[in-house]
Amino acid sequence: MHDYCIMANMKFFKLNILLILFLAITFCSCLGYSNAYENTTTESSVSKEEKVKKAISDHVLKVFSEKGAYKNYLFGELYVLKPKEILELDKLIDQKNKLPLKTDELGNKYDSVMAAQEVKIAFKKQEIKDNRIYPWYEISHLFAIIPLKKQDSVSIYELDFEIYPNYTIKDIHQKMMLKLSDDEYIVFKAFMDQDPLYKSNNYSYDFDMNNAFYSKSLAAIEAEEEYKDELIRTILDMMIYIKKNNKFDEDAFTLEKIITSERKFINPEFKVVDYGNLTPVLSLIENVDVVTGYETIVTCKDEIDNIDIIYKFQFDLNFVLTSVNREILE
Repeated sequence: MHDYCIMANMKFFKLNILLILFLAITFCSCLGYSNAYENTTTESSVSKEEKVKKAISDHVLKVFSEKGAYKNYLFGELYVLKPKEILELDKLIDQKNKLPLKTDELGNKYDSVMAAQEVKIAFKKQEIKDNRIYPWYEISHLFAIIPLKKQDSVSIYELDFEIYPNYTIKDIHQKMMLKLSDDEYIVFKAFMDQDPLYKSNNYSYDFDMNNAFYSKSLAAIEAEEEYKDELIRTILDMMIYIKKNNKFDEDAFTLEKIITSERKFINPEFKVVDYGNLTPVLSLIENVDVVTGYETIVTCKDEIDNIDIIYKFQFDLNFVLTSVNREILE
């Protein structure tokens, strides 16, 4: 008799759980529940990405229509960003999916635990629906605006877009804006088209060198955060240098950069008496000396006060001029 009562109570408990689950699901359905999170996963990834890119291109065309023509160059990787409530739902669903692996451990409790988990999922979905909580997309976009007036500069933008699941714009963050002359833009287009730079009678060598240059340059642009505009300018200068010399000499290239920019940093009344060699800058990282940039020392003479002054032109690993430091020699 005692065992019969226990079994009856367990059945009654299971029926209660199932009834709660049924009511929760029915309640969600009666309210017109539509799970925004699940809807975003039914489309193929390719379809989502195409729609996100089209929404961004349409937005840029509309915003910049009076400033110039839009030229789409590059989209970054598409990311899906989830608020904590949706991450919580993911966790609940994951826990539910793992329950069949615990049938032996749970024994007679399995059905009631599964039913309770379904209730938690149903209520979490309703919370997400009631509070209008959605995942959203994030993607970067590199594009040019070619001005209507020929005398104006071409503008190169890189923007981060946040997009709602219905493909409307949530937010926009500007990562870079670069003004280019007509001549600079011609080189920029050649870079984006990956026009051959190295040309010789050795096709295999030329292919490898061109491929290495563009692969390294595109990877550097993607990774750079602080000096991206100057990095692109430096890459364009590299292309001009390679086209002219059919090789890349980092010492000669950086010396050209110093000579063309030195008057921005050096007093015109000072006389330049020596350009030092390009030397690696070493930094101690985890007890190992690592090359983190390059430096060239330019020695000048202040003939009025009869003192020597040095200027340290510092470059990063991509040969972008990042800083110039001045010291007076005693």
